[in-house]
Amino acid sequence: MSIQAYWPSLENIENCILSEAERLSDKLLLSVHHPMNLVAIRYSTKDPVVKSQQDLLGHLLANHNIIPLVGESGSGKSHLIRWLHAVANNHPKAKQEQWHIIRIPKNASLSQVLEIILRDLEGDIFDNARDQIGKVANSMDHETTTSLMFAHIVEAFREIPGRLEKQHQALQSEGKMTKEKGEQFMAEMSFAGELQHFFDDPHIKAIFSGKNTAVRSRVARLIEIRSYAELLDDNFQVVDEDFKFSSGDEISTQLGARARRAYANLQLESDAAKRQMAAEMTNKAIERACKLMFNRLFQFSTGNFQDLFKEIRRYLLKQNRTLVVLVEDLAAISSIDDVLIESLLEQDKDDGVQVLCPMKSVIATTDDLASYESHRNTIWTRTSLEWHLPTDQYVDKFPELKFSTEDVVDFCARYVNAARHGIQGIETLIDVEDAETGLMAWNIDLEESDLKVLDDFGYSKVSVSQGSTGKIGIPLFPYNRQAIAKLTQKHVFRGNNTRFNPRVVIQEVLLAILRDHRGRYSKNAYPSAWFEDQLREFRNDDTALLVERNFPHDKEQARRLIAFMSLYTDASTSADCFKQVSKRQALAFGLDSSLLPQEISLEATGRVIVVKRPVSREPLDGNTNKTAESQGSQNAQRSTEAKSKPNPNSSSDEVVTWVNQWFSGVSTLEQKPSNLLRLALYQMLEQQKAFTDYSLNSNSVWGKGKESLIQAMLKQNKLTLIKLPGSRTNPEQWKVNAFGDKELSNSTDSLVLKKQMTAILRFATLNKLDNNDKNTVRVGWSYPQGLEDYALYMQFAQKWVPNAMARCVKLAKQTAHNPLSEHVALATSMGFDVSGIDKALNQLVKTSSQVKSELPPPINPQHEAVFDKWLIEWDELRTKWLNTMLIGTNNAVHPVTFSNTFRQRDKVVRSTRELEPVIREVKTTSASLQEYLEGSETKDELQELLESLTISYKNVPAEMMPTYDVSKNTVRSRIKQLSEIVTSHTPKSVIALNRTQDDPVKLLNKISGDELDLWVKVLNDWKEISPKVNKNIREFNDKNGVNQIETYKKVIKDRLLSVEESLKKLGATHES
Repeated sequence: MSIQAYWPSLENIENCILSEAERLSDKLLLSVHHPMNLVAIRYSTKDPVVKSQQDLLGHLLANHNIIPLVGESGSGKSHLIRWLHAVANNHPKAKQEQWHIIRIPKNASLSQVLEIILRDLEGDIFDNARDQIGKVANSMDHETTTSLMFAHIVEAFREIPGRLEKQHQALQSEGKMTKEKGEQFMAEMSFAGELQHFFDDPHIKAIFSGKNTAVRSRVARLIEIRSYAELLDDNFQVVDEDFKFSSGDEISTQLGARARRAYANLQLESDAAKRQMAAEMTNKAIERACKLMFNRLFQFSTGNFQDLFKEIRRYLLKQNRTLVVLVEDLAAISSIDDVLIESLLEQDKDDGVQVLCPMKSVIATTDDLASYESHRNTIWTRTSLEWHLPTDQYVDKFPELKFSTEDVVDFCARYVNAARHGIQGIETLIDVEDAETGLMAWNIDLEESDLKVLDDFGYSKVSVSQGSTGKIGIPLFPYNRQAIAKLTQKHVFRGNNTRFNPRVVIQEVLLAILRDHRGRYSKNAYPSAWFEDQLREFRNDDTALLVERNFPHDKEQARRLIAFMSLYTDASTSADCFKQVSKRQALAFGLDSSLLPQEISLEATGRVIVVKRPVSREPLDGNTNKTAESQGSQNAQRSTEAKSKPNPNSSSDEVVTWVNQWFSGVSTLEQKPSNLLRLALYQMLEQQKAFTDYSLNSNSVWGKGKESLIQAMLKQNKLTLIKLPGSRTNPEQWKVNAFGDKELSNSTDSLVLKKQMTAILRFATLNKLDNNDKNTVRVGWSYPQGLEDYALYMQFAQKWVPNAMARCVKLAKQTAHNPLSEHVALATSMGFDVSGIDKALNQLVKTSSQVKSELPPPINPQHEAVFDKWLIEWDELRTKWLNTMLIGTNNAVHPVTFSNTFRQRDKVVRSTRELEPVIREVKTTSASLQEYLEGSETKDELQELLESLTISYKNVPAEMMPTYDVSKNTVRSRIKQLSEIVTSHTPKSVIALNRTQDDPVKLLNKISGDELDLWVKVLNDWKEISPKVNKNIREFNDKNGVNQIETYKKVIKDRLLSVEESLKKLGATHES
């Protein structure tokens, strides 16, 4: 036979490696049982002391009292009760005292518990009791029991006011009644009254007894046999969320009127605290209902349960026997836990006369079980000791309670050995009367080569008979010490848990390998590649990288070998890891052995490392207690000492821990390492930056005009805007990612990145990049890992810097969006046509001095001030967007970049508020243009009109010219000046300002201030001079007679006809 026989058969695994204690026979239990340590607390001192399981057995043998065994779920209470039962059954004293042992398993139904109690008892009393139990059991189906349960829940609520009233009176008579207690009683009375109506509703009964509900689980416990695994999955508690409905329609349409009123009165929809109170009261009511049901359903000819229990003890007294009751879980028999405890407390003597048989008992319970809590002092004072399975608190206090590596290995080895023997072998080999002698190590004859393989995997140090291998102990194959220790660490000793949990070890360490991977082993596929993913927390990264480099084309083989090394080695360095395993071990699993040595040259440490997570973070409000202050003082002192004595190795170890926990997901990257890493990456960019490949201004013209591009993009005050996936302190407005979120992984794909982050962070830590003091000593790359770290640093930089720079450039170009949008809007407000890309580019690249020459003369000083302000803004906006698009030494604008940004610009509409005074003034002062020029169409028509005015002024005799502010020459000079600059845009735009709803700024931009000024003056001149000329003519006529008048009339008529003809040519309507 070969070494493969040492991997147990699937049948033997399923029969011998059982996590459910009720399935273990006494012989199997004795063959796999690992000695347990306990904590015993003496009532008189309340001081805990460490005891062994043998001490517990001795206490049971020597005392006739209840022995409480307190422990958390999964701590091994049931297993220890089973061991006590197996040992006690065959103990000499048990035989001497003729023990009658009743063991109550936690998975039995209520009727089964009663049948177990009555087992092997003869007589009419017990036969009648069994008949009664049978009748009840046969009549109790799910529907009937559920209906009875709700009836008793309602009754339990109905009892509450009376019970609370009695408590109130008792407390009042003792002077212990307080206002708060009274208010609590009143609230509970009110709740009870409403809840009895609530739970009397058919719909409420249906939803509270549905699948996975507390009521359904309680009913099942009463009438069904349940496996231990099923009990773990059952839900025995009502929670506050059970009182929330899916919708208001369900309440209004499904609930009866009384239930609806109760729900509303209790305010269960809106008040979480009241839902919690309802849940707590309902759980108590269910407990009470179970007890009421038991008392009413199981009435015996002798009376109630306690009466029946006395009859049992009288019966055993006649036979001179001692009753021993072992309860695996008191909570599992909550229907009778109270009456059972009271029966176990019943004294066997009355006035010194033995009336009942002697009795011993051990009850396994949790410390918060109400029935135990109410009887605790009585039990404790009688038995003197309260026994506890170790909790994390006790394990921290008593180091001897901690499961060592040897304990863990021993525990697993016993099960593996039992599975190799199989049930039949165990039944033959185990002597229940000699419980101290364990099961001998299973063995077969093997070739020398296979024996060496067994030696390589190692042996447990549990004391067993020597096998044919010549080794004392159980062969650990297919495990070794490291494998068992690591799997236990992963599944048992995780978080803050220091307590050994046998059930978890059986399921996750033994069955998860032996049962679930036996098929793969038989096909030379164990460990599979799946293990590589599961065991990443134990992987040595350097080992994994070496394996990957050696198997670049066989990923499956690489992952299997990495998994093997992760599970079966535990050295701190890759070189030492390879010394802990041999070629023979790899070949036993069908693995490539080319990287492994022929012989193991370094012993495994086999450590079980408990990695504790921090219980709480520093308080955010600044409030700390004295202990925290003291601790802070100690930390500060240690920090000071650390600063005075720098230790690169210590810092390096801390960095490795940070990065390992960060990449494995154990914790986020805290503030200090996050800030250091961001600073290092920022420095990397500053040192590696090169802008020659990017179309933007490379000078320090960003931000406030004195920052580099990287400063402007990646700095916000003291914050560095680089995101680190999985960091606790990422800035909200981060700009550049150090790497992708999916790359933050403990997979082999992220190994190189993980090492790069370690190198960069170690460099930042040792060089104190977060310290700006110029006197700080920087070690550079001169530290033990410096050369390797530099290579990893540059390797990361080669990949990341171009991407980060491209991102910075993209962000810089995005900064052009707003200023370009604003610039386009400004140009439009100033009257420039920037509707097309080419037009816009040609116009917007101009400086303010160039633009100023293209602007029409301002209308007034205020208009000029607005223009001056806009020109300053022009240069500012131009600079902002132009910096992102310059390319080459000639500062040319990149046309593609401009085109893309221009198309994506926002349609900004600028306010006209600054120009409103100018517009109002134009409207006010330009009435004469509307009066005389409305309907003008062309520049030629306006020129003709001006020529007519010139002729008219020329034809007026000097003696007819009135006295005026300016001379006739000035008037004619103004007309001449206007003729030289006249356009059709100015008069038409001025008239349109008063007549249309067109954009006033657009019209204003078509008005020349100089032309408008001259038009206003020329037309005002005419308006003032023309009436006075007519007046002078009339006066002259009166003075000089008809002939002279006729002469002047002819001249005036000619002038008027000339003007009239010119005005007609201007047209009847104006151009908008």
